[in-house]
Formats: sequence, structure tokens, C-alpha cells
Amino acid sequence: MTPAYREIHARLITESEAAIRTLTPAATERPLRLHQAMRHALDAGGKRLRPVLCLAATQSIKPSADARHAAVALECVHTYSLIHDDLPCMDDADLRRGKPTVHKVYDQATAVLAGDALLALAFQLTAAHTPEIARDLTAVLAEAAGPGKLVGGQMDDTIGLQDAASIERLEFIQRGKTAAMIAASLEMGAIVGGADAKIRQHFRAAGESLGQAFQIADDLLDLDGDPVLLGKPTGADAAKGKLTYHGILGVDAARQKIITLTAACLVSLDTTGGDVGFLKALAQSLVERKN
Repeated sequence: MTPAYREIHARLITESEAAIRTLTPAATERPLRLHQAMRHALDAGGKRLRPVLCLAATQSIKPSADARHAAVALECVHTYSLIHDDLPCMDDADLRRGKPTVHKVYDQATAVLAGDALLALAFQLTAAHTPEIARDLTAVLAEAAGPGKLVGGQMDDTIGLQDAASIERLEFIQRGKTAAMIAASLEMGAIVGGADAKIRQHFRAAGESLGQAFQIADDLLDLDGDPVLLGKPTGADAAKGKLTYHGILGVDAARQKIITLTAACLVSLDTTGGDVGFLKALAQSLVERKN
């Protein structure tokens, strides 16, 4: 990637981290155990992909607009979903980003409540915008996080290969579990930037394509990635009978699907008419990543 891309990416991550620290409760606030657990999950690092996408989408349309509350709301929903996903009744994960998961450091009840609190906080943050923007942000985030998208995708994912494997089922899971929140990130950024309904739809379409490509790439990393770079063990999907694109159609078909989806994402970004050079470079880097 070019020095200009790296500079913008670093700036957006810094902005995201600062907003997360400022707009979420400190570990020293009561109730201490709840806020410590929330901060343990929020401070675990990661790519900050969703807030970065949100901030970048806003800045591609209206650089002066402030999308920090929307960006942090997205990270709160994402983090809540990871806390719950790691629970013994779900994926039963001991590590997340190379660190012990919330229920391992605290306990399962605290992990559930920390996730619940982050979900509620997300909508408190979307409500901090002007009434019209707050309405649209809340509607988009609620749909993305709800039973037809994130939670529904998680539900079908937990069933895995207990039900019949099909591309239709897999794509429902991918669109819900991953693509919905990435699409919401771009669309929410566009909303804060003042985009009209047509431009919002182009950003949403870009996110849907990128999200599916991202998930297929993530599944391939679980197949043959480096556990040290990933910060977690590999092979979990196969061990737990998870439905994956490469599991149905093979690795070569999965890699070709990533190429096709990425191309669709780039076309949708170009169609927005915004200054999307950084977003296009970011999309390409995400599907080519090693961690």
C-alpha cells in the first residue's frame, strides 16, 4: 500500500481509538466489574474495521462531518457480538485477538451482561446525532444487528452442518453474520455525511459485497492461516462443523468468489461519486490480508 494510504489508515484508527475511549465508560466507573469487562473487550485491539469504514465513508462525502458517535456505536455492537460468540454455549473460545476472552477473565454471567450493555450503549450513541440523522442511523444499525441479519446469521451459523449444506444457507449466514455490519458501517457513514437515499444504497451494496468477501477470506485463514498472526488457533471451523464456502465448493472457487465480490464492491464505491480512493484500497487490503 502507498504511504498516503497508510497515513490515512493510521489516522482513522487513531480517531477511532480516541472516540472509543471518550464515548464509552471507563473501567473505573461503577459498576466496576461490568465496565472492566466491557473495556477488556473494547481494548483488545483489532482492526477497528467498522469505525474506520464509517469515518472514511463520511469523509469521502463531507470531511467536516463528525461521525464519531456512529463509528463507536458500530464498534459496540461488533464487540458485543464477539463477547457472546466466544461463550461456551456458542463458539467456546478461550482467546480473542491473542488475549483471554471476557468469560475466561471474568465469568459467563459478566460476559453476557457486558455484551448486553454494549448493545444498549450503541443505540444511546446513535441517538446523540440530530433527530433526522439519529432516526436513520438507529434504523440501519437495528436492522443490521437484528434477527434478519447479525443475530439470524449467528443462529444459523451455530447450527452449522447439522442442517443441509447449501450455498443459499451459507450466503444467508455470511450476509447476516458479517456483511450486514460492514454494509451498515458504510451506509451510516454516508448518512452522517448527508448522502441521499440513492448514494446510501451504493455504499450499502459496496459493504454487502465487501462483507461477504471478507468472511470467505476469514474462513480461508482459519483453514491455512498462521495462528500467531491471527492471535487465535486455526482449524476451529472444521472442528465445529461450520458451514464455509470452501467447504462446499473448494478453495479455488472460494478464492475466485473473493475476486468477484471485491470487483463488485469497487464498482459500487465508484458509483457513489465520493472521494473513495482510500476505501477502495482498504477493501482490497482486507481480502488480501494474512491476519
